[in-house]
Amino acid sequence: MRDLYLPASETQVMEMSGQVVGFYSLHEYTLAAIFVRPVLQGQGVGTALQEDAKARRKHLQLTVYARNVARHSFLPPARFYCRA
Repeated sequence: MRDLYLPASETQVMEMSGQVVGFYSLHEYTLAAIFVRPVLQGQGVGTALQEDAKARRKHLQLTVYARNVARHSFLPPARFYCRA
């Protein structure tokens, strides 16, 4: 991801009170990365980033590692479809 997606991606950064609280990177129609400061997780920052990314593309896809249980609970089922 670091060597392929991020250099070729469009990255958006979210700030609050002059501090970076999270960011995401879009590579074509793929949400290649989304990160939120750990102390702010669960407070809507990730959802705001996700909504902003969706507003910038006609359709959007992402890949989540099967073992990433926290990520699965973050992604609302009505907003993304899961494929095994």
